[in-house]
Amino acid sequence: MMGLLRFKQFSKLPNIVHGISTTDYGNLSYKWAENNQQTAKDVRDKRRLFFKDLGINEHDVVATQVVGGKKFYDLDATDRGRGIDSPSEGIAGDGFFTTSPGTYLFVIVGDCLALFLFEPEKRVCGLVHCGWRGVDKEVPQLAVEYMVKKFNCDASKIIVGLSPALQKESSLFKDFHEISPERLKAWKPYIKKVGNQFQADWIKFALDQLAEAGIDPKNIENSGIDTRKNKKFYSHRRSEQDKTPEGRFGCLIGILK
Repeated sequence: MMGLLRFKQFSKLPNIVHGISTTDYGNLSYKWAENNQQTAKDVRDKRRLFFKDLGINEHDVVATQVVGGKKFYDLDATDRGRGIDSPSEGIAGDGFFTTSPGTYLFVIVGDCLALFLFEPEKRVCGLVHCGWRGVDKEVPQLAVEYMVKKFNCDASKIIVGLSPALQKESSLFKDFHEISPERLKAWKPYIKKVGNQFQADWIKFALDQLAEAGIDPKNIENSGIDTRKNKKFYSHRRSEQDKTPEGRFGCLIGILK
């Protein structure tokens, strides 16, 4: 088995399978296949190996396409295999949830957060893509609220894991022209001037949104891994700076059959 990252809290749960691929598996994004001298078959084979190492069949997986908004889906057994044979058929959204045992959620990231969520009493799991733009749209808080409203989950019992992502030391921006003046007020506690740039602690903003939504801090496990610095994970920012091939790593969660 190649390098896999798992969360301690999720690993203690007998009915949950989850994992995050490292660069040992190579690039898992079809978009960046050619950039890594891969064919679509190469990416499919690498994904298949990742799924196999987690003990699941690729046709039980729901592959997704991130749209950078705040669109959530409740998926079930009828969605299994979506986006596996034909990547264009992957479900386009930002947050994916299921109560269906044997239906596994799969998202690829590279600097953005993947939020892993599970409520053990209602047996609901979720996988949410969230970059700084998603944080600006309050996706972490909205994801928890979706679980509460859609599945009647108890927010205080939801377990959350934060994947490797661009940490504050690496989140440097020249300006925040993409953020509206109204939203800049919300960002103020998380922005710090560093030289002629601005450092954005968007991970802390995400954590605070989870707390605001009712998540118990002791139920949150933050990997704290900086994708730009740690070469075991793909990073858009590092690729831009070092002129190295782009790639994406995979995140998966599901309830065992």
